[in-house]
Amino acid sequence: VGIGEAAYGSVGIAVVLSVFPARLRATVTGAFMAGGMFGSVLGMAAGGVLAQHFGWRWSFAGMALFGLVLAGVYPLVVRESRIAPRTGEPSSSAPGAVPDKPGHLAGRSPLHTLFATRSVLSAYVGSGLQLFISGSVLAWIPSYLNRYYDMGADRAGLVSAAFVLSSGAGMVLCGLASDRLCQDSPARKFALAIGFCL
Repeated sequence: VGIGEAAYGSVGIAVVLSVFPARLRATVTGAFMAGGMFGSVLGMAAGGVLAQHFGWRWSFAGMALFGLVLAGVYPLVVRESRIAPRTGEPSSSAPGAVPDKPGHLAGRSPLHTLFATRSVLSAYVGSGLQLFISGSVLAWIPSYLNRYYDMGADRAGLVSAAFVLSSGAGMVLCGLASDRLCQDSPARKFALAIGFCL
């Protein structure tokens, strides 16, 4: 699962960002990340129904079959022509950003450039902590509600689903807000991200 997550996360977001214009990057990134939240809610609900009616093994088999169907549909929907670089689209990471100077980071290995600035390192740490928190909530909130608030498994599941869905909706809405509010000032995105986390 970890290998699959690592592969789809980095490659998937690269494909998504290559299809949409740069002015929508925060929105589509939020939607991409929220997809995991929405999919988890759907998976928990469908897995519970399958387990209840056909046994716990079918909850795993059902999710595997669903994934295989999506993998079969993907090459039919996503074409190379759609993910080719856009002509006339600025290559900078944000609208209004200053392009790299000639020779900027020249001679450095691609791996070294991943750790070249404090702002990028801070974004890595912040993103990792945010994913750790959301992952912990996703994994443990049903048990927490069941043990500390004496909720039955069904009610704890519903309340947990509401938390997860609100997190996913927040990812999309905050991405949309970031694109709108930071259109003229890309540097403002860092301050906005910090504000959202607080």
